[in-house]
Amino acid sequence: MKRKLKVLALLGLVLYFMHVILGNILNHGYNPLKQAVSDLTADGASNVILIRLITFLSGLLFSVCLIVLSLKIRKKGIIGFACMQCVSTIGYLIFPLSNKGDYKDIGHLVVTGIVVLLSIVSIILVYLDERKINKKFSIFSLVVLLVMFLGAMFSNILSDSYFGVAERFTVYSVIIYMYILVVYYSKKIKNGWFYGNREINIKTS
Repeated sequence: MKRKLKVLALLGLVLYFMHVILGNILNHGYNPLKQAVSDLTADGASNVILIRLITFLSGLLFSVCLIVLSLKIRKKGIIGFACMQCVSTIGYLIFPLSNKGDYKDIGHLVVTGIVVLLSIVSIILVYLDERKINKKFSIFSLVVLLVMFLGAMFSNILSDSYFGVAERFTVYSVIIYMYILVVYYSKKIKNGWFYGNREINIKTS
Protein backbone atom coordinates (compact mmCIF):
# COMPACT_ATOMS: atom_id res chain seq x y z
CA MET A 1 0.00 0.00 0.00
CA LYS A 2 2.73 2.45 1.00
CA ARG A 3 4.68 1.95 -2.23
CA LYS A 4 1.57 2.12 -4.42
CA LEU A 5 0.52 5.44 -2.94
CA LYS A 6 3.99 6.89 -3.47
CA VAL A 7 4.05 5.73 -7.09
CA LEU A 8 0.56 7.08 -7.81
CA ALA A 9 1.44 10.44 -6.22
CA LEU A 10 4.68 10.63 -8.20
CA LEU A 11 2.79 9.90 -11.43
CA GLY A 12 0.32 12.61 -10.51
CA LEU A 13 3.14 15.09 -9.95
CA VAL A 14 4.87 14.15 -13.21
CA LEU A 15 1.63 14.41 -15.18
CA TYR A 16 0.91 17.81 -13.69
CA PHE A 17 4.23 19.28 -14.77
CA MET A 18 3.93 17.44 -18.08
CA HIS A 19 0.71 19.32 -18.80
CA VAL A 20 2.45 22.59 -17.92
CA ILE A 21 5.53 21.93 -20.07
CA LEU A 22 3.69 20.30 -22.97
CA GLY A 23 0.98 22.94 -22.94
CA ASN A 24 3.62 25.66 -23.06
CA ILE A 25 5.29 24.01 -26.04
CA LEU A 26 2.08 23.39 -27.98
CA ASN A 27 0.61 26.85 -27.33
CA HIS A 28 2.93 29.06 -29.36
CA GLY A 29 1.33 32.30 -28.20
CA TYR A 30 1.35 31.33 -24.53
CA ASN A 31 3.57 33.41 -22.25
CA PRO A 32 4.26 31.71 -18.87
CA LEU A 33 5.53 34.99 -17.44
CA LYS A 34 2.20 36.73 -18.00
CA GLN A 35 -0.42 33.99 -18.14
CA ALA A 36 -1.87 31.65 -15.53
CA VAL A 37 -1.49 27.88 -15.67
CA SER A 38 -5.26 27.53 -16.17
CA ASP A 39 -4.94 29.31 -19.53
CA LEU A 40 -3.38 26.10 -20.86
CA THR A 41 -6.72 24.30 -20.48
CA ALA A 42 -8.93 27.23 -21.48
CA ASP A 43 -11.37 26.98 -24.37
CA GLY A 44 -9.57 27.62 -27.64
CA ALA A 45 -6.08 26.67 -26.38
CA SER A 46 -3.98 24.52 -28.70
CA ASN A 47 -4.40 20.75 -28.20
CA VAL A 48 -6.71 21.55 -25.28
CA ILE A 49 -8.29 18.06 -25.19
CA LEU A 50 -4.90 16.42 -24.69
CA ILE A 51 -3.80 18.93 -22.04
CA ARG A 52 -7.11 18.63 -20.19
CA LEU A 53 -6.82 14.84 -20.22
CA ILE A 54 -3.32 14.97 -18.72
CA THR A 55 -4.49 17.47 -16.09
CA PHE A 56 -7.52 15.33 -15.21
CA LEU A 57 -5.40 12.18 -14.84
CA SER A 58 -3.01 14.05 -12.55
CA GLY A 59 -5.87 15.27 -10.40
CA LEU A 60 -7.48 11.84 -10.37
CA LEU A 61 -4.29 10.16 -9.13
CA PHE A 62 -3.84 12.71 -6.35
CA SER A 63 -7.51 12.36 -5.42
CA VAL A 64 -7.20 8.59 -5.11
CA CYS A 65 -4.08 8.88 -2.93
CA LEU A 66 -5.62 11.47 -0.63
CA ILE A 67 -8.94 9.62 -0.31
CA VAL A 68 -7.13 6.39 0.62
CA LEU A 69 -5.06 8.24 3.21
CA SER A 70 -8.19 9.92 4.55
CA LEU A 71 -9.83 6.54 5.09
CA LYS A 72 -6.76 5.11 6.78
CA ILE A 73 -5.49 8.09 8.75
CA ARG A 74 -8.64 10.12 9.35
CA LYS A 75 -6.82 13.33 10.15
CA LYS A 76 -8.53 16.62 9.40
CA GLY A 77 -5.71 17.99 7.24
CA ILE A 78 -5.64 14.98 4.92
CA ILE A 79 -9.44 14.91 4.67
CA GLY A 80 -9.37 18.61 3.80
CA PHE A 81 -6.84 18.06 1.03
CA ALA A 82 -8.85 15.11 -0.31
CA CYS A 83 -11.93 17.34 -0.54
CA MET A 84 -9.91 20.14 -2.14
CA GLN A 85 -8.40 17.87 -4.77
CA CYS A 86 -11.76 16.32 -5.66
CA VAL A 87 -13.29 19.79 -6.06
CA SER A 88 -10.31 20.86 -8.18
CA THR A 89 -10.32 17.78 -10.42
CA ILE A 90 -14.05 17.79 -11.11
CA GLY A 91 -14.64 21.54 -10.90
CA TYR A 92 -12.00 22.61 -13.40
CA LEU A 93 -13.09 19.85 -15.79
CA ILE A 94 -16.66 21.18 -15.76
CA PHE A 95 -15.71 24.86 -15.68
CA PRO A 96 -12.60 25.53 -17.80
CA LEU A 97 -11.79 29.12 -18.62
CA SER A 98 -13.57 30.48 -21.67
CA ASN A 99 -12.37 34.10 -21.36
CA LYS A 100 -15.83 35.22 -22.49
CA GLY A 101 -17.27 36.20 -19.13
CA ASP A 102 -19.88 33.44 -19.36
CA TYR A 103 -20.99 30.79 -16.85
CA LYS A 104 -17.76 28.84 -17.36
CA ASP A 105 -15.62 31.76 -16.22
CA ILE A 106 -17.91 32.39 -13.24
CA GLY A 107 -17.82 28.69 -12.33
CA HIS A 108 -14.03 28.66 -12.72
CA LEU A 109 -13.68 31.58 -10.31
CA VAL A 110 -15.99 29.91 -7.78
CA VAL A 111 -14.03 26.64 -8.00
CA THR A 112 -10.76 28.55 -7.62
CA GLY A 113 -12.07 30.31 -4.52
CA ILE A 114 -13.13 27.03 -2.94
CA VAL A 115 -9.82 25.34 -3.84
CA VAL A 116 -7.73 28.19 -2.40
CA LEU A 117 -9.80 28.31 0.80
CA LEU A 118 -9.65 24.53 1.30
CA SER A 119 -5.90 24.53 0.61
CA ILE A 120 -5.24 27.19 3.25
CA VAL A 121 -7.50 25.53 5.83
CA SER A 122 -6.04 22.08 5.11
CA ILE A 123 -2.44 23.25 5.53
CA ILE A 124 -3.36 24.86 8.85
CA LEU A 125 -5.05 21.62 9.93
CA VAL A 126 -1.97 19.61 8.96
CA TYR A 127 0.12 22.00 11.06
CA LEU A 128 -2.21 21.49 14.03
CA ASP A 129 -2.15 17.71 13.51
CA GLU A 130 1.64 17.56 13.42
CA ARG A 131 2.85 20.31 15.75
CA LYS A 132 3.18 17.92 18.70
CA ILE A 133 4.21 14.89 16.62
CA ASN A 134 6.66 16.22 14.04
CA LYS A 135 7.70 19.82 14.66
CA LYS A 136 9.84 20.01 11.51
CA PHE A 137 6.98 18.96 9.25
CA SER A 138 4.59 21.36 10.96
CA ILE A 139 7.06 24.22 10.37
CA PHE A 140 7.47 23.10 6.77
CA SER A 141 3.68 23.31 6.38
CA LEU A 142 3.73 26.91 7.61
CA VAL A 143 6.52 27.74 5.13
CA VAL A 144 4.39 26.37 2.29
CA LEU A 145 1.48 28.48 3.51
CA LEU A 146 3.75 31.54 3.54
CA VAL A 147 4.85 30.83 -0.05
CA MET A 148 1.18 30.63 -1.07
CA PHE A 149 0.46 34.02 0.49
CA LEU A 150 3.57 35.54 -1.10
CA GLY A 151 2.45 34.27 -4.49
CA ALA A 152 -0.99 35.81 -4.03
CA MET A 153 0.54 39.08 -2.78
CA PHE A 154 3.03 39.37 -5.63
CA SER A 155 0.33 38.62 -8.20
CA ASN A 156 -1.36 41.84 -7.04
CA ILE A 157 1.82 43.87 -6.61
CA LEU A 158 3.78 42.92 -9.73
CA SER A 159 2.81 44.18 -13.16
CA ASP A 160 0.70 42.02 -15.48
CA SER A 161 3.92 41.09 -17.27
CA TYR A 162 4.84 38.83 -14.33
CA PHE A 163 1.43 37.61 -13.17
CA GLY A 164 2.19 34.07 -14.36
CA VAL A 165 5.38 33.93 -12.29
CA ALA A 166 3.64 35.03 -9.08
CA GLU A 167 0.70 32.68 -9.64
CA ARG A 168 3.03 29.72 -10.00
CA PHE A 169 4.41 30.28 -6.50
CA THR A 170 0.96 29.45 -5.15
CA VAL A 171 0.03 26.68 -7.58
CA TYR A 172 3.35 24.84 -7.57
CA SER A 173 3.75 25.05 -3.81
CA VAL A 174 0.38 23.30 -3.30
CA ILE A 175 0.96 20.54 -5.86
CA ILE A 176 4.45 19.77 -4.54
CA TYR A 177 3.22 19.92 -0.95
CA MET A 178 0.48 17.39 -1.75
CA TYR A 179 3.05 14.98 -3.15
CA ILE A 180 5.23 15.35 -0.05
CA LEU A 181 2.12 14.93 2.11
CA VAL A 182 1.27 11.61 0.46
CA VAL A 183 4.84 10.35 0.86
CA TYR A 184 4.97 11.51 4.48
CA TYR A 185 1.69 9.99 5.60
CA SER A 186 2.00 6.81 3.54
CA LYS A 187 4.99 5.91 5.71
CA LYS A 188 2.75 6.08 8.75
CA ILE A 189 0.36 3.40 7.51
CA LYS A 190 3.11 0.83 7.11
CA ASN A 191 2.45 -0.94 10.42
CA GLY A 192 -1.09 0.02 11.21
CA TRP A 193 -4.11 2.26 10.87
CA PHE A 194 -4.30 5.73 12.31
CA TYR A 195 -7.30 7.27 14.00
CA GLY A 196 -6.79 10.96 14.80
CA ASN A 197 -3.40 11.30 16.49
CA ARG A 198 -3.38 7.77 17.88
CA GLU A 199 -1.80 4.86 16.03
CA ILE A 200 -3.20 1.35 16.31
CA ASN A 201 -0.64 -1.18 15.20
CA ILE A 202 -1.86 -4.28 13.44
CA LYS A 203 0.40 -7.27 13.78
CA THR A 204 0.66 -9.52 10.79
CA SER A 205 2.06 -13.00 10.75
